[in-house]
Amino acid sequence: MPTESEHPAKAADPPPGGGSRAREAEEYAFDWCRRHGLLRGRTPAESFRRARFGALAARTHPQAPPGQLALLAAWVAWGFVLDDLLDRRDARTADPLLADLVAVTAGKRRSRNAFVRAYEDLWRRTTETMDPPVRERFRANLTRYLNVLGEESAQRSARRVPSLEAYLPMRLATGGVREDLDIADHLAGRSLPEALYTHPWHQRILDTASDVVNWTNDLASYPKEAAAGEVHNLVIVLAHADGVDHGRAAESVRTGIAARTEEFTALAAAGPPHPELAARVADLGHWITGFRGWLSETGRYRV
Repeated sequence: MPTESEHPAKAADPPPGGGSRAREAEEYAFDWCRRHGLLRGRTPAESFRRARFGALAARTHPQAPPGQLALLAAWVAWGFVLDDLLDRRDARTADPLLADLVAVTAGKRRSRNAFVRAYEDLWRRTTETMDPPVRERFRANLTRYLNVLGEESAQRSARRVPSLEAYLPMRLATGGVREDLDIADHLAGRSLPEALYTHPWHQRILDTASDVVNWTNDLASYPKEAAAGEVHNLVIVLAHADGVDHGRAAESVRTGIAARTEEFTALAAAGPPHPELAARVADLGHWITGFRGWLSETGRYRV
């Protein structure tokens, strides 16, 4: 049975996570979160440092210049801080926050709390120079991400484990790879026209690579999340659906990661149907291998 470390993305070697790029991205993300009031108190700051979100941004975007990498790192950090915030709230208190974030995404401002102001800053800086069609696509992706987080919040409050059929599309929506690439493409000046973005090959390779990243995340995080009573994790969902323990469910997840990695490799080897899609193979390869490398250094999932 293959292990998690045996699931490389064959299209790209693991990008480096250390060095000055990662340190600068880390410091920027930390300072940005602190300026916006997202790291109040010693414990959140220490947890943030251990997580090394800047290293994740650096590993998954090894060619991004410093200014672009800083903004990408801030988005990465914001997403993980949101995840932690929702874990501590029930649906009654999570829903208003998510509604405010959706309102910002729709071009409205309904709240002035620190977390929403931080999101407004990211949204404005990222979208103010986007072409309207690209901005609308990014808006749609982010809105779905936020809406599905609301669905998760309701299930979490009810301690209801979703079915496998319900969980898989939810996990695709909340993984963040698609939105991250929307940002990176725009910053690099290579956002795809709609006809290429919606091309079946592009959508399939996006979903395949996202599954590899998301399921690898679930495999690494399930001991901590199971102990906390979390229900949104592929290992936990499979254990519940199949009536098996977490160890056996984890083996099934490893098998699934291997299968999806093979599918990604086959799609990459077949080649993109248009030259403008060629960079996507490397982008997703960096995400798969970079995320795996980040798991070797982050303290986020230590029990």
